[in-house]
Amino acid sequence: RSTRRRTLFPYTTLFRSKLEAMDPVAWDALSRELGEHRSVADRLGEITCPTLVMVGAEDLPFLAPSEEMARRIPGATRVTIPDAAHSPQLENPAAWSASIRAHLERSR
Repeated sequence: RSTRRRTLFPYTTLFRSKLEAMDPVAWDALSRELGEHRSVADRLGEITCPTLVMVGAEDLPFLAPSEEMARRIPGATRVTIPDAAHSPQLENPAAWSASIRAHLERSR
């Protein structure tokens, strides 16, 4: 954990500064919109292109929904990125890149 915490320090600092710079009115509007949008989960079966569902192992609120997405999208592949939460491309870029490369190879 301590190694990961040191690795994430630049990311968490950037994330915090981005949050602090957000317009509170815009954040409020976005939050309301996200909370009120209609689910499209019943339409996931309509997706026909090769699909990669990626989730960070520590992104607890998204583990079950990502599993559901992968189950509902025909032929989808789900990848769980270790040592990552909501931004695996920043938290574990090597695993993230490897997953993207593997998906592109499978999709050829």
